[in-house]
This record gives sequence, C-alpha cells and structure tokens, in this order.
Amino acid sequence: MERVYLKDGDYFFPSEPAIKADSLRTKSLLHRFNHTDPADTVSRQQLMKDLTPECGESVSLTALFYCSRGYNILAGMNFYCNVDCVILPEVKIGNDVVIAAGSVVTRDIPDRVIAGGVPARVLKYIQ
Repeated sequence: MERVYLKDGDYFFPSEPAIKADSLRTKSLLHRFNHTDPADTVSRQQLMKDLTPECGESVSLTALFYCSRGYNILAGMNFYCNVDCVILPEVKIGNDVVIAAGSVVTRDIPDRVIAGGVPARVLKYIQ
C-alpha cells in the first residue's frame, strides 16, 4: 500500500487513485474499529496497530475515534485516547498521555500530560 504523506498546507486532488485508496483504507479501518465489540480485545488491538502503526506500546483508543491518516499519528508509550477524539495528521503525542473525550488534537502533545479541548491543549501535567 502506497502511503500518501501530505505536509500541512499541501494541495492534493481527492480523485487521485493513491489518495482515494489511502482514504478508503483509513475509513474502512476506522469503521471496523468503531464497530468492534469492546470485549473483542484481540481484534481491537490489531485494528489499532493497523490504524496507528507509528504508536508505541500500550496504546488504547476508545471508540468513537476519528483521524484522516492514522499512520501520520506518532504517539509514545502508554497513550490513551478517550471517546469521540479527532486527531489531525503529522501530530506527535508523547509518552504517558491521556487525551480527554471530545478533543480535537491539532498540534503536538508533550510527555506525561492530560490534554483536552477544541483544539486540545495541556490541561494537567502528570507527576
């Protein structure tokens, strides 16, 4: 699968075959993840890994989760994303981070924090 990396401000045509295929892959993974039984932890873990391969160990995404390109999300160890979170591409999330429910992450989040809001910002540092 050819990955389409777009930099902030880049123009692209949604009808280009690579863009369409990439978008469809992400939407399909998101649909499957958001509709998988929470008790089916094996399937959910595999879908999270397929969706966000650049994230560290112990990643936990709570459905409903949204992103435009999951492979553009870089997160460290012990990342937890609460319900109804949206993450934009090329965002780096540090280690030991919790993203609050309903947040829209538009910029990098440092290590050991709780972040939330629209757009998400650091709400509390974790000791």
